[in-house]
Amino acid sequence: MKVKLHRIAPDEEEYAALYTSREDASLMRLKNYIESEDYHTVVIHAEKNGALYSILSSTIYYIESTQDIQYIHTKDAVYTSRVRLYVFLDSLPRWFVRASRSAIINLQQVMRYTPLSGGLMQAEFSNGETAYISRKYVSEIRRFLKDAEKH
Repeated sequence: MKVKLHRIAPDEEEYAALYTSREDASLMRLKNYIESEDYHTVVIHAEKNGALYSILSSTIYYIESTQDIQYIHTKDAVYTSRVRLYVFLDSLPRWFVRASRSAIINLQQVMRYTPLSGGLMQAEFSNGETAYISRKYVSEIRRFLKDAEKH
């Protein structure tokens, strides 16, 4: 399939048009991917050892909050920020969801979900770290994952 890009003025509404002779499941997935802006990556700024870093949202596993400090966990490092958790949640892509009152997880980075007693769930990441999903947010995350399977 050929792809053409056409630049428009900054004040014009952006849109994508697909011209095709068929409509199948893979094309509908592409349409949903574009409409949901799943390709969108955000850069956030955080500190580590006194230095400021730019971190791609796609590399973040989870963010946890302790008092006024947020700890941003990636595969190999943990960064800190004073940006509030709800501000991160508003600016990050849709696959970042609240896992508890003090944590946000990146659903695209979770390798395994394990049910725990009391209705809790544990999310495990490829680096061996885990984050807990509180009872309050388990059903929301399950619903999100089911919807993602459909698309």
